[in-house]
Amino acid sequence: AEYEPRLAMFDYTTQCNGTCLNGVVSWPVLDEFAKHMVKRFSDDSLQETFLKENAHLGEDAYYNEMVCFDDYTKTSKFKGTRLMFALLDEIFDDVICQEHGFDMTTVRTGERMKNVYLSNGRLCGQVDGKEVKFATLNLSWVRAPIFRWVRRALAGDQTRLQDYALPARLAFVLNWWDRTFRRF
Repeated sequence: AEYEPRLAMFDYTTQCNGTCLNGVVSWPVLDEFAKHMVKRFSDDSLQETFLKENAHLGEDAYYNEMVCFDDYTKTSKFKGTRLMFALLDEIFDDVICQEHGFDMTTVRTGERMKNVYLSNGRLCGQVDGKEVKFATLNLSWVRAPIFRWVRRALAGDQTRLQDYALPARLAFVLNWWDRTFRRF
């Protein structure tokens, strides 16, 4: 609620690098996008064309709600913005494991992510040596220990993200999983 007045100039906001409708969504946008989605997903020829044009992506080629949302924004009359850049003094994180200009760190799960830390009770990161506050963190695509670290940090634990220790059994399982099933 505290951010609504500051975002009132927009009909909708997005996250996930502009691909996901998220945050501020007016009823007219929601109604129009829902109708657009039903129409697009009902069009079998559109699905077939999309699959043919994106066959080079292999099993990752599928027409989903994010692709549909991209189609929608190209024709919509409504005003939207990426939530990550909507405010000057705080960030609504798009995805913690993508840089977006922030200092990065490698955590003990082996994942690279923004180097988030606690400062005066707020989660923050650094961009060009300047501290930036996070209004939200998008923890998509990270493992459960990162969620636990965020919860503990917000409760006042000063352990740095990159120093957060994994339980030994979990570390063993994650290392085995990565060695056994890594596709890349």
